Amino acid sequence: MQADHPIIKNTITMQVFLRYILLLFIITIPLSCGQSYDIKTRLDTFYKLLDEPTQEQFKAGDLDVVTTYLTGAIADDPEKMALFEQIKRKEAIKLFSVASTVAYFYNHFYLKTQPTNTES
Repeated sequence: MQADHPIIKNTITMQVFLRYILLLFIITIPLSCGQSYDIKTRLDTFYKLLDEPTQEQFKAGDLDVVTTYLTGAIADDPEKMALFEQIKRKEAIKLFSVASTVAYFYNHFYLKTQPTNTES
């Protein structure tokens, strides 16, 4: 497959789009709740979240797989572990609900309006 194939373009666009949406919510949800936090730790957590689980698990919002990975990745640092537990309890379900909703509407409305390549 070539990189300019419409399916590949749309998949890459969706991944980039979801990364920015997740980044936005990881940063803004605690601010809206009036919590103080270490932004570097949250951004590190965000990038670990996107790098390790497979894209299918991420798109499906498989919270168990993602939390298992994150728990193992930061288990040696009690401070990060405590922060992650706080994030997981208060925000993770909301975060994946929003991400899956955005992905659904992106797929439903945006991708269906894109021209398809019907050539064989």
